[in-house]
Amino acid sequence: MTVRVIADSSIDVREEIRKDILIVPAIVRFGKEEFRDGIDLSYDELYQRMEKEKVMPETSQANPAAFEEAYKTVEDEAIVITISSKLSGMFQSASIAAEEYQGRIYVIDSLSGSIGAGILAERALKKIEEGKGAAEIYAELEEEKKDICLLGVLDTLQYLKRSGRISALAATAGDVLSIKPLLSVRDGLITAIGKARGSLKAYKLLKEEIAKAGIDITRPIYLAYAGLKDDALQRLMDSDSSFREGRVQIARIGTAVGSYLGPGALLAAFFRKPSHA
Repeated sequence: MTVRVIADSSIDVREEIRKDILIVPAIVRFGKEEFRDGIDLSYDELYQRMEKEKVMPETSQANPAAFEEAYKTVEDEAIVITISSKLSGMFQSASIAAEEYQGRIYVIDSLSGSIGAGILAERALKKIEEGKGAAEIYAELEEEKKDICLLGVLDTLQYLKRSGRISALAATAGDVLSIKPLLSVRDGLITAIGKARGSLKAYKLLKEEIAKAGIDITRPIYLAYAGLKDDALQRLMDSDSSFREGRVQIARIGTAVGSYLGPGALLAAFFRKPSHA
């Protein structure tokens, strides 16, 4: 029996496995222009427009009909993974569409996003290779998602300002002082857990938080960057041999998260060791 993995487009994975996942796109709007995330608007096009235009992109969730179209292509069973239900309505849309497919389509609220949900999708693909069925994979992933840790460092506060999440004064003051906030997703919500002056101190803080959480190296470890260049990612990897390629997978931060974090943002996602959970 064939099991497919389906995900909404706010979930980011390494390019090598993207082809193995059926992506349901969110809608991205620049003013009156409307695009299907990842289909009509590439990552490069998104960040090019963000850097040169003052209009912030707006994103809206895929509706149940979009998920229904994806489900129609499923021959046997599917695992559906969505961004946290506390950050988007994707889980609700996916669940509504799955009502007619009970016993075949299993929807998981990752309680994370971007690569935090992406590492769950990669685990699903691994379990399919092992010959497991959708019901068994669903039950295992519901437990494993409790171990996911997603951490991020912002390069600038200007994009949070544009989105209305912080004031212009706070953003300007933060950038003048080179403040780099450290964020985490906890219980499905984005939380500020620290800040540092300058990139090097921010990376040090990020590494301290990773060490505190404890990485399970038997499961996927991801780093991801936002923007047209991976300069910030390379600086982080150069600062610590544990981040070198080969030990971690590399991805790009897509529209849903990248439009708020802005170019230069970094994310790290991994599973905590059971003793740290």
